[in-house]
Amino acid sequence: MPDVPVGPDAEAALRAANARLRQVIEAKDTEIAVLRMSHQAQLNALRAQVAVLSAEIADLCARLGQNPRNSSRPPSSEGAGQAGAEVAAYEERPQARPAERPAGRDPGDDRSPGPGGRA
Repeated sequence: MPDVPVGPDAEAALRAANARLRQVIEAKDTEIAVLRMSHQAQLNALRAQVAVLSAEIADLCARLGQNPRNSSRPPSSEGAGQAGAEVAAYEERPQARPAERPAGRDPGDDRSPGPGGRA
C-alpha cells in the first residue's frame, strides 16, 4: 500500500486528521442547516407575495373589464374617448326629427277664445 504511514506516530496523525475532518463536516452541516432555514423563510415570503400579487392582478383584470353597463359606476365616470364602441354605436343611430308642432295656439298662450271663438 503506497503512502500509508506505519507506526504509532502515523496512527496518531491519522486520528488527528480524522478529528479535524469531522469538525469541518460538523461546521458545514451547521452552515447548511442555517442556509436551509434562511432559504425556507425567503421562499415563504415569496409565496405570500405571489398570492398577494395574484389577487391584485385578478382584481385589476376584473376592473379592466368593467364599464358603466356592468358596474355601479355612472356613465360620466368614463373618461373622454373611453366610451369607445358604445359612443360610436350611439352616434351611428339615425337622429329622430323633431316632432312638428300641432296647429293652433302657441304654447303658453293663456288667452281664452272670445265670443265666436276668436281670441
